[in-house]
Amino acid sequence: MKTTIACLFLFINAFAIAQKNYIKGVIITNDNDTIHGTINYLNWDKNPDAVQFVKEGTTEEISYKPIQIKAFIVATDYYESAIVAIDNSTKQLEHLSHSPDPVMVKDTVFLSAYVIGKVGLYYFKDKTDRKHFFIKKNNLMQELINNYFYFYNEGIDELIKSEKYKRQLIMEMDDCEGIIDDIKKLTYTSVELSRLFKKYNLCKNVTPLFVKKREKFIFEPTLIAGFSSTKFHFESTVPNYLQEAHFNRSSDLVFGIAVNIVIPRKRKALSLYNEFMYKSYGAKADVTTYFDSYTRFDKHYIFDFTYLKLVTLLRYIHPGKIFQPFFNIGITNGYAIKILNTQIVETTTAYNYRSYTIPAISDFRKYEQGAIGGVGVFYKHFSLEGRFEVGNGMSTTAYLYSTIKSYYLLLAFKF
Repeated sequence: MKTTIACLFLFINAFAIAQKNYIKGVIITNDNDTIHGTINYLNWDKNPDAVQFVKEGTTEEISYKPIQIKAFIVATDYYESAIVAIDNSTKQLEHLSHSPDPVMVKDTVFLSAYVIGKVGLYYFKDKTDRKHFFIKKNNLMQELINNYFYFYNEGIDELIKSEKYKRQLIMEMDDCEGIIDDIKKLTYTSVELSRLFKKYNLCKNVTPLFVKKREKFIFEPTLIAGFSSTKFHFESTVPNYLQEAHFNRSSDLVFGIAVNIVIPRKRKALSLYNEFMYKSYGAKADVTTYFDSYTRFDKHYIFDFTYLKLVTLLRYIHPGKIFQPFFNIGITNGYAIKILNTQIVETTTAYNYRSYTIPAISDFRKYEQGAIGGVGVFYKHFSLEGRFEVGNGMSTTAYLYSTIKSYYLLLAFKF
């Protein structure tokens, strides 16, 4: 299941990048000319290698690399071109160096501006998902170094975090009273660094020209109602009448509440969907066998269950103006709060009739797990979705295996 979700995430990531979303934007040339038009804005998680631009009044799409322009502005993002030395030290513990000096590699990139002022803060996320922050002062851009290395101490390699960025910041900001104490307590995060850089600029009576708005997780409460169609099946490694039973399909109402947690960036296309569902299903089956021409066994199986289920999904929503198709995959965890697990056995002979009731499954599993996936479409606040779920059922008996397969048709409303 983990492998499946990881593969889906990679597919979603590639699919999201492939989409086009032209909105109003500005290109600043190397000659400081400002050109208006539209930019293919993908709400990048990793800094783009190039940006696609269509000049106002034209239809030609031009791709600009960092070396070709000075900056571009789109939505709430400001990207600035820069030739910088980037820390390329490995993150793998087994390959860390014993030197505190990072391995620097020169590159020309688009840096995302977080604070632009007397002292500026910039950000770069590389292809390995490593985060780099840069300080710009007096037109000099340098990375704030936060690398790891091993220190050989009495025959033991100790893992050391350099935190060189604190020394760099103290050198650049020591002319602001009281800020050194803040730097000493600083962590290498966008939130704390942005706060520090804004404080320094205000200390120098400079209002920042640009401050990046912090993107937060969005929580979307949701109500769900719909139908389920459930079928279960048994297999046994030893003779068992349950595997011969043909249970009817159970059609039932389901309802629940959910919270969809929208992940920042990627045009808000990725989210973690968590749902509490109330689900019931039941089925009956009859099996008749003969011991001989005078002895007949009738077994009547009656199941009726109610579950509270937690559904956890990784969801991708394709951005759209009116309709937004989506698909998701994940896992389910259910707990049985109502159990009817009955087997009525009737024995009929030429001279006698006997009936008694026993559990249909001797070792009943209250906690059920499963895999689930679905596709659907949003229209404004409403969605219609179809899902398919496979669960491990209710039997924990070593020789008896149960499988639950359910189809869902769900209508949801998100607030």
